[in-house]
Amino acid sequence: MQFRPAFQNHLIAALMALQAMWAAAATATDMTVVVDRRADSVELYFTLPAHQMPGLFDISASVIANPDGTVDFDPLRLGTFDIGDDMFADVTTLLNDRPVQFEAMSLMVHPQTSPLPLKTPLDGMISIAVCTVPTPTKPITLHDLQLYAGYITYDGEPGGTLSLRLPANIDAPMTVELLDYTDSVLTAVTQHVLTPDNPTLTLDAPPSQTLRGEFIALLMALLINAGFVGIATKVYRDGDDAGSTLKAA
Repeated sequence: MQFRPAFQNHLIAALMALQAMWAAAATATDMTVVVDRRADSVELYFTLPAHQMPGLFDISASVIANPDGTVDFDPLRLGTFDIGDDMFADVTTLLNDRPVQFEAMSLMVHPQTSPLPLKTPLDGMISIAVCTVPTPTKPITLHDLQLYAGYITYDGEPGGTLSLRLPANIDAPMTVELLDYTDSVLTAVTQHVLTPDNPTLTLDAPPSQTLRGEFIALLMALLINAGFVGIATKVYRDGDDAGSTLKAA
């Protein structure tokens, strides 16, 4: 069977994304990064075990923890964006090979016994904006906490190739899941392994807006054929715009 080259490329992209989603679901990750591209900005949301932050970002644990390793929650309630800026100070970020500066929106820690999800930009906003943790009644350490941090930039081209080079002063490889969104549409899910010799995370430029509707239609068709029934997909096109509506069948 032969397809038009453009359709074939979209089909391959959809298959690769589907494969990546299944692989990500089956592979444990040490850190998750959600990228949210908008018309004039890019937002980044991170989550990782708090005790891995010092080595990965080459920053002293004292920005959060006391000398004995415990963490006081009350000072963190006064604002944490400055801690987020310190954490990101040695990260090199490029958009289309051009340096850009991200600034911290917020940083929070939550008990690992009740972590918040981080799979979408909305998850990211909630994880750094909602403080639901009461002051612990017994000492708590970085090993007991999950860290969440959010960043934003208005520099560069949001739709360009994104590169993050971390200090990665770590003793063991770290598995990172990257979820790339453009205008709330998931365009890529990739897995990376960070090591001191390979400390860079790279996300290629996402599909154009015109192609995203076709990408969604292909992906939904593959999911339905794979057994995810009960979803009807309608794709519409208005000029150069494309989108999708999902309804329960």
